Amino acid sequence: MSILHFVGVHFITLCWCLFVLVWIVSAFSVKPTIERQSWAGRLATFAFLTLTFMLLLGKIPWAGINTRIWRLGHALRITGCIITFLGLAASIWSRLSLGANWSATVTYREGHELVQRGPYRFVRHPMYTGFLLMIAGTSVNLGSVSSLGALIVAFLGTWWKLSKEEILLSKHFPDAYARYKSHTKALIPFVL
Repeated sequence: MSILHFVGVHFITLCWCLFVLVWIVSAFSVKPTIERQSWAGRLATFAFLTLTFMLLLGKIPWAGINTRIWRLGHALRITGCIITFLGLAASIWSRLSLGANWSATVTYREGHELVQRGPYRFVRHPMYTGFLLMIAGTSVNLGSVSSLGALIVAFLGTWWKLSKEEILLSKHFPDAYARYKSHTKALIPFVL
């Protein structure tokens, strides 16, 4: 194991630990819930996240799923670390911008506001963009079929979840959210 591989793995692990720590600590400073997605919706979110991380960790026992797709040179390892860090930064910036409106599930809170500041000026769901970047960066560093599968599952699950959020936000902010959607892309500025 090269020193770059060792440092890269630990750097990415540290990024994920910071991500989890910020989410746990910030969960204590949210507004009371008025409306929340159904148990089935929350279970679906938990299922896609569980499958994503099981794939990312190579814990799915399918033949060939942990096969390497590409050779991991120094440039790829560094690129993966940079992408993961950028995802962490975008996620934390998004979380801080949301403040007490944040929720891990599709939720409408008491005194909820339609946040359009910070990274929300560029995309409607920057926290999901950051999360997907973290998965992508980690996948680049792992370079396996399983990690690529994790990215696909994460994207599909995230797209499903954001569509549920958009229904809820459109219901509670019909005019404002329609205007916001008309000039702000969902995940990637100017693209998607």
